[in-house]
Amino acid sequence: MAIATGGGLLRGAVAGAGLAVAAACALAQQAYPNHPLRLMIMVPGATPADIVARVHREIVKALGTPEVSGRFAAEGSEVIGSTPEEAATVLHRDMDMWADLIRRTGIRLQ
Repeated sequence: MAIATGGGLLRGAVAGAGLAVAAACALAQQAYPNHPLRLMIMVPGATPADIVARVHREIVKALGTPEVSGRFAAEGSEVIGSTPEEAATVLHRDMDMWADLIRRTGIRLQ
């Protein structure tokens, strides 16, 4: 498993993913320039806390590198990190908001 290799492979994978996310953010911002874009890295709910902490640490490191943070800045994006707990709170708040909107408007799948 890559995560058990001492960090080098995981760190490289996270940095590479960060660059890909920066490119995706640029495309989304072009399509929707007046809407903020929020991205979260998700793992399965049963992921052990120590693995979540390690992945979070590596993501924070990658986002702090000049290569990744510079790419986001060049695309006009601002990187704002949060803890896994803060991200979960935001996710649940957004899910509640959208569920309420769907209920109030009667939106249905077609």
